[in-house]
Amino acid sequence: MTTPIYHVSHQGKTIGPFELDFIEAMLLAGQFRPDTQVRLQGTEIWQPLSTVTTTGEKSPPLPPPQNSARNTRNADKILLRALLKIN
Repeated sequence: MTTPIYHVSHQGKTIGPFELDFIEAMLLAGQFRPDTQVRLQGTEIWQPLSTVTTTGEKSPPLPPPQNSARNTRNADKILLRALLKIN
């Protein structure tokens, strides 16, 4: 089975492609929101992230990580790298 690949509309730019696991991790890190728009690669239909994942919408909240400032910086670095890939 092929892993679905998505593009994300973030801060007025289309970023990606990303696997859903990465997008869910960014959602949990607070970098994306449930209403962040995503589209399945190969389609032109944008939809809220909450329609393709249950992370953050139906799951109970996770306890804050022990080193949340460090995790936020790591998520910021990952997102910056993704943004720099934009052509």
